[in-house]
Formats: sequence, structure tokens, C-alpha cells
Amino acid sequence: MLKSALLDAIRTEIRGHDLSHFQDEKDRMVRPGCPACRKVFYTTSQFIDHLTNDVLPPLLDRLSSQAK
Repeated sequence: MLKSALLDAIRTEIRGHDLSHFQDEKDRMVRPGCPACRKVFYTTSQFIDHLTNDVLPPLLDRLSSQAK
């Protein structure tokens, strides 16, 4: 896979996630976190951890299996 294609795929995936809020379906409370994943976090540092630990590894696995 070309470096530019890899970078585009990573950018596209990261843009789908943001530090925002969402309504929890259980108790209808508004929670801070990633609306795409519905994962709760409170700080920018936790958001960056979410991207590096939860978002990028599965993306890289998918991209590496497609490259074969």
C-alpha cells in the first residue's frame, strides 16, 4: 500500500471520531465522549488514548490484511 493511501485511510478513520457528547440509551443522560463509538471519556488525553488504543489498531489490521 502506498504511503499516501495509508495516510488517507488513517485520516478518514480519525475524522469519524471526535471529542463531543452523545445521549446514553440506557438512562437518556448526555455523556461526554466519542459519539461514533459511544465511549465515555472526559479529557483530551483520554480521547487521544481512545484513538491510539481503540481506533487505530483495528484499522491497521484491516489495512494490512487488504494489502496481502
